[in-house]
Amino acid sequence: RQIALRRLGDLRDDSLIEPLTELLLEADGQLALEYLWALNLSGGFNEQIAARAIKHRDPFVRAWTVRLLCDDRQVSQATANRLAKLATTEPNVEVRCQLACSARRLPAAQAMPIVKQLLTRSEDISDVFMPLSIWWAIEANAENGRGEVVKLFRDPAVWELPLVQQHIADRAVRRYAMAGTRRDLLTCAELFSLA
Repeated sequence: RQIALRRLGDLRDDSLIEPLTELLLEADGQLALEYLWALNLSGGFNEQIAARAIKHRDPFVRAWTVRLLCDDRQVSQATANRLAKLATTEPNVEVRCQLACSARRLPAAQAMPIVKQLLTRSEDISDVFMPLSIWWAIEANAENGRGEVVKLFRDPAVWELPLVQQHIADRAVRRYAMAGTRRDLLTCAELFSLA
């Protein structure tokens, strides 16, 4: 199957896109994932197809759809909104983990709404990966997306979220305090004030 996928990637045949899309949406399990990868290698994966694949019944198709969408480090605002909505409703922790990891790759204005929704998922508080994955999405934007990170904490409800209280708040303050510049210390002071 890997040789077949590589061959499809080499061909880049547009006539395969429609049949591969139909097969992806009808298949389950590993086969559905293979169709998604074939579609991507064929050059047929785009935001329109992703909008359908993100609703696939297989969680690994949803997770890989998120990853492929964000690999280029930019998505349309409509797709960013879809990802934030998915963070609210996604039942599978592995898909939520991929959302956190992929949010790390996006600009802060698109990443923080996804992060905010993931922070509401209290069921992830004792998960081995989720709290740190969410933190890394915040930390990746702590410097260049500082305004968006602080904006996240301007919502008083965020401070009440168990994930924030147990895993995120102290990391955010420590991150800026340890950087130690005047700007970072002022950000710390603002976070203390918001808390």
